[in-house]
Amino acid sequence: LKMDPTIASAKDLSDFKDFKILSRYPRKVYMLATHVPTGNISLVHFCYMPFEDDLDKIVPKFEGSLEEAQPDSDATSTFVGTCQRGTFPLKLYIVSPVSQKLINKYSDPKIEVVMETVDAYEKLTKPWILAIPASDTKWIENIIRNENVEHEEIYVYDPDPETGFALMRNSTWQNGQALTSYHALCITKARFHSLRDLTAEHLPLLKKILRVGREYTLKRFGLPKSKVSVHLHYLPTFYHLHVHFVHVNSVQAMLGQLPRCVSLPQVIHNLSTQSDFYQ
Repeated sequence: LKMDPTIASAKDLSDFKDFKILSRYPRKVYMLATHVPTGNISLVHFCYMPFEDDLDKIVPKFEGSLEEAQPDSDATSTFVGTCQRGTFPLKLYIVSPVSQKLINKYSDPKIEVVMETVDAYEKLTKPWILAIPASDTKWIENIIRNENVEHEEIYVYDPDPETGFALMRNSTWQNGQALTSYHALCITKARFHSLRDLTAEHLPLLKKILRVGREYTLKRFGLPKSKVSVHLHYLPTFYHLHVHFVHVNSVQAMLGQLPRCVSLPQVIHNLSTQSDFYQ
């Protein structure tokens, strides 16, 4: 190999050509390129840098204009725009005014891993779930009723009250982005809070979600089942049963989520073996 010390002093990538993407993830991309002066085939890796502690460096330059996405309630609205951080554009969200609930949600969490027993679920988790205000899940009700969802992208809507669901684009993924960051969400019409509510009685619903979701993902996006992780979270982000369809590369990039991920095929197997497996 011909080593070239001038690479270390380069101001840009003008000495490279024939870029070819090897792999692309939500926050990084790996490419091959030819270094023209030496003829070396080189690996080029772009990734988002972590944000600094210095507020002056965290707050990026804002360009363009903010648009109101949709009213979240009578008292607050979400505005969306784009801004620049170095050479990388970022999507900018501003919620104003912000509630204490959102402040708590986006503050650094104190996370611990525990084993939830049936007794702990009945005495601690379940009462907490039942105390969640209905207003917190109004947006879910709109989706399962197929009402006021013009700002959502619904892929498949099945109105059956027992085995129906809405398969939709997850807000973290935009059409046109790399398929390696593909993420869809399936929300059931039946009102289950979480994995804990499922028994063998619900196998027809779960099998339908798995089958239809995989068929749609293959037909529209060309992703075979071997490329898509289908899983639930426990504990979930919101307490209405939903299933994630995520490209396996994105799952790899979200290793911190793995303790919460429960494979839907595994759930189906467990319930087929023991009806009250998750009770």
